[in-house]
Amino acid sequence: GTPFAQVATAANPGIKVTSNKLGGAYTFPMGLKIGLIWDKSKVVYVQATGAEVHRTTWALPVSYRTGAHNVAFTYAKAGDVGGTAGPGVGANTGASMWMLGYQYDLSKRTSVGLSYTAINNRTAAVYDFWHGANNVSGLAGGANSSLAVAGSDPRKFAMTVRHAF
Repeated sequence: GTPFAQVATAANPGIKVTSNKLGGAYTFPMGLKIGLIWDKSKVVYVQATGAEVHRTTWALPVSYRTGAHNVAFTYAKAGDVGGTAGPGVGANTGASMWMLGYQYDLSKRTSVGLSYTAINNRTAAVYDFWHGANNVSGLAGGANSSLAVAGSDPRKFAMTVRHAF
């Protein structure tokens, strides 16, 4: 099953999601910025057997800016999905992710960039890019809730152009 994904039905009319999040960052005078983000999310299946699932994640973003250049690296880890019962609960359901990126500011409002991101799923994990299994907003399940194959390790290379109006 997909972590944190279940479709509401007449027998299971809904879910209750709670999340605790904490984050912060500090920028040193020489342009180095270090942050830390922590998230613990829990889903209780309303009017069901009292089943719940929970997951803790954290991320460490680091960037260095000098003039028009910005280099960024992020490492993140999602722990195994735990709980009493529900989709995705069990061992080896966690994953880690890392991203390395570079951005060049063409002007105050326009920049271009390159990045590479890798997700390393454990054998029963199904994290992927661009679908609901990655976050609590995907709790409704649906057509996109089964895109990833358990244990697969998706990769993404991105080229970006940003212009602020």
